Amino acid sequence: MLQSVFDEVCLQRGLQKETARASKLAADLIDLFQMGLRDRQQLLAMLSRPGDETVDEAPV
Repeated sequence: MLQSVFDEVCLQRGLQKETARASKLAADLIDLFQMGLRDRQQLLAMLSRPGDETVDEAPV
């Protein structure tokens, strides 16, 4: 489930998966999961905040 949330948010934000921003997204996703957030829709809502749609930087 976490992979599908990560993939969807990367797609929404236009992030390439091998970038620093995508790595930060993955860390944030894991943090939310470890804090007990298990619902896919809630995870998407937390990570799909307005204004997060940014152009990605170079790969890491």
